Amino acid sequence: MRFALLVSTALVVSWVGMAQAPAFEVASVRRNLSDEPTGGSISRPAGGRFQATNITLGTLIRTAYDVENFQISGGPKWLDGDKFDVSAKAPGNSTWPETRIMLQDLLASRFRLALNRESRIVPVYVMVVAKGGPRLSPPTDPACQPAPLGACGGIRIVKRSTLAGINVSTALIARVLTTFLGRPVVDNTGLTGVFDFKMDWVIDLPRSGEPLNSDDAAAVGPSVFTALQEQLGLRLVSQKSPVGVLVISHAEEPEDN
Repeated sequence: MRFALLVSTALVVSWVGMAQAPAFEVASVRRNLSDEPTGGSISRPAGGRFQATNITLGTLIRTAYDVENFQISGGPKWLDGDKFDVSAKAPGNSTWPETRIMLQDLLASRFRLALNRESRIVPVYVMVVAKGGPRLSPPTDPACQPAPLGACGGIRIVKRSTLAGINVSTALIARVLTTFLGRPVVDNTGLTGVFDFKMDWVIDLPRSGEPLNSDDAAAVGPSVFTALQEQLGLRLVSQKSPVGVLVISHAEEPEDN
């Protein structure tokens, strides 16, 4: 009897958790049949809306689950080929984390997306303080905050060869480097607080298999590894570490609605 009561309680807790999960009030998903190359845009206009234009399912998954491309395994052949437009309305003034959860719900209902989470040992870079100490500057405007709290802080990427940061943590620097290097960058500097910085370098390899454009090819400067150490006093050490991976077991093309 006690066992039955425990099972029933667990089911009630699970149902309540699902009932309270945020979801879009209304949402439209349509195939994008334009000749524009994949890339598109994702934005959150005023009024609690979510807007994605010319976006693949792969990009929607990366956005919804806050992962990089190397953290997705499996999926249909059209995962990063077919393009979609998504327009949705969130209840009230939803936060970005809440919007991500709503997007996860939309992917499950409209794309019939099913996936599992796994931990796999993969090559990573560990970011540590280089010999001689960090060369990050104290913030010149401590009141400035990155989005979504403010509009003046954060990291800007200029011509894929310059990183400029205002009031940013080393954890955020590691996150941005992860995107460029295509491998997880783990912040192990032990540095706290926020900093200003500027780093110039030449990208060694194009992102996402893209060919180098004329600006990249003509650029002259150090690699990201050399620039990070000489300009910011930080160093990347290669090793292996467990990383969370999303394994896609099923997905379907949605019907326009």
